[in-house]
Amino acid sequence: MATKNKLIISTTAVLILVVVVASFYFFILKPSSKPEIGISVPQGWSKVQDLNVAEDALGVQYQGTGTIEDARATFRNEMIKAGWSYVRDETPQKGFSFAVLKKNGYEATIMAVETEPNKIVISIVAAKSKGDLAKELAPPKDDVDGEDLADVPRFTGSIRITYENYSDVSIKYLTSANITVVTDFYASELPAKGWKLEGMTASDKKAEIYATKMKRGFVTVNIENSKDYDGYTSIEVLFNPYH
Repeated sequence: MATKNKLIISTTAVLILVVVVASFYFFILKPSSKPEIGISVPQGWSKVQDLNVAEDALGVQYQGTGTIEDARATFRNEMIKAGWSYVRDETPQKGFSFAVLKKNGYEATIMAVETEPNKIVISIVAAKSKGDLAKELAPPKDDVDGEDLADVPRFTGSIRITYENYSDVSIKYLTSANITVVTDFYASELPAKGWKLEGMTASDKKAEIYATKMKRGFVTVNIENSKDYDGYTSIEVLFNPYH
């Protein structure tokens, strides 16, 4: 009876994981066309079912024996052979592990769950990746409610997309200018507003600028490629006042 109950609980856990991942793909990523996983069933494994996870997403489930690490690696390698590119592996808890791969604008997650000792269920869910979805999103045209910091320069032509004001202030802007141009702007304009530059790191992908002002506080400017809007630069201004 204990073994039967454990199997029921484990199977329920598998279904919950599939639903969570499927919901993420459908409601957050909103895929627009169905991908193809394109792998053969590995030796020693059997296909259990196709998963009806979400419209325009694809899911499939297998079962076999072994460890979750070996199972994950087996299916990861099969997908690499089918043209998928490896992104990362993770084992967030005992008895559960997953791998992420990408191919032609799609992202697939391999979930390995140990339902009983040495018995593994593999669920694969694939849908359009967030990176490609970003290319379809139109950037906002108007500022969100809020206000700019009076003595922190705002990059010319940028749009304020978020504003939070608690004990600290966080403001995000969006611009079509590249990271280098934005970084040079803040590196020169912050001192012009009375801020002392304390440090700066910069590359063609990301920049961070740190500055302080007596009796005022310190400000951090994070500049990077937007994760939501292809071809745009995100500017995050964090202000921490002295108390």
